[in-house]
Formats: sequence, structure tokens, C-alpha cells
Amino acid sequence: MRHIFRMIRNQRGLTLLQVGEGVGASKQMICDIEHGRRSPSRDLEKRLVKFFGIPAEELLAISEEKKVG
Repeated sequence: MRHIFRMIRNQRGLTLLQVGEGVGASKQMICDIEHGRRSPSRDLEKRLVKFFGIPAEELLAISEEKKVG
């Protein structure tokens, strides 16, 4: 399971570092959120929404990816 914003980040050609710098979080924190290992604080969630310009319900929705093999 991964958050949709990984797909959006990739579509926009942004790195984890660029998103982290844009929202005041570490690259590792963004990676952990994308992979569902951590949840963003309310404050970080607000900054992610502002950064991407997408409602939190959509941005932080979970996508189930099918594993191959």
C-alpha cells in the first residue's frame, strides 16, 4: 500500500528531497509516509496539501499496488 502522492510526485518529476525541502521535512520522512510506514502530523499534512495543491483526502488516499511474482 502506498499513498497516491507518490504517483503525483513522480508525475510532476519531483524527488523526495525536493518535496521534503518544499514542506520542511526530511527526505526519509517523505519516503516513510509514501510507503505507509508513518503518518504525517496534522501540520505536515497541511503543508503537503499546500505544496501539491490537492485535497488531503485525495493526496493521502491509499493505493494498493499489485506485487508481481
